[in-house]
Amino acid sequence: MLNLSEDHLDRYRSYADYINAKLQIYDNAEICVSNYDDETTRHAADDILFSLDPEAAVDFGLVCDDGDWLAHHGEPWLKVSELKVSGRHNWANCLAAMALAHTAGVSKKAIIGALKNFKGIPHRGQWVAEHNGVEWINDSKATNIGAARASIEGRDRPVILIAGGQSKNADMSVLRQVLKERVKLVLLMGEDAQKIEQAWLGSTRIERVDNMQDAVKRASDEARAGDCVLLAPACASFDMYEKFEARGEDFIQQSRGLIDGQT
Repeated sequence: MLNLSEDHLDRYRSYADYINAKLQIYDNAEICVSNYDDETTRHAADDILFSLDPEAAVDFGLVCDDGDWLAHHGEPWLKVSELKVSGRHNWANCLAAMALAHTAGVSKKAIIGALKNFKGIPHRGQWVAEHNGVEWINDSKATNIGAARASIEGRDRPVILIAGGQSKNADMSVLRQVLKERVKLVLLMGEDAQKIEQAWLGSTRIERVDNMQDAVKRASDEARAGDCVLLAPACASFDMYEKFEARGEDFIQQSRGLIDGQT
């Protein structure tokens, strides 16, 4: 299990109940891979462990040697600069994949080749375009606060964030610090926009918009060279879309349509 954060609290009595339900994935498992950095999901001392802490004594982790490397028991396997996916959260995903594949008997050579060639999948940190020095990223699958925080922290540019939807009773205030540090403007839409705005008030600039078209237009107006326009809603999409994929496609269509109109 990679990590857990508040989610689906409209269906569980508490966050503790949610955690207990998820941890059942380890029941009757012969081999467990868990995240050393996430105390909530860390299972047992004899798990196969991965970590982004270079000092952690784990099976799969980071080694710093003229840059950051993905490593197995301290042996550098792949420099993170060779990955096609960006962000430290994706480094952790790669370490987890290395652990699973190695345990299943996949060769080191095949693992490295697969990681080098993996470009990500739609709606999960998906690169959409870069225009006038502004990067456009579709992370519509960031449907909870943990995924949204990882997505924001994974960007190496100032962020204009498009967010909102159904918050599923999550405590949105936990994102205040990362918004303050990384986000220059939040564009909020959807069913829980008012509630989210109250939770984030004072952390950064916030504006309310009616739909994705308005959000993309305002983002374009405000963005400057070196910025990133990021769709990472921290919410479910069902108030406005059939599924998160439809929300992501709307962002792609609106973004590319606007950019095409400017060229």
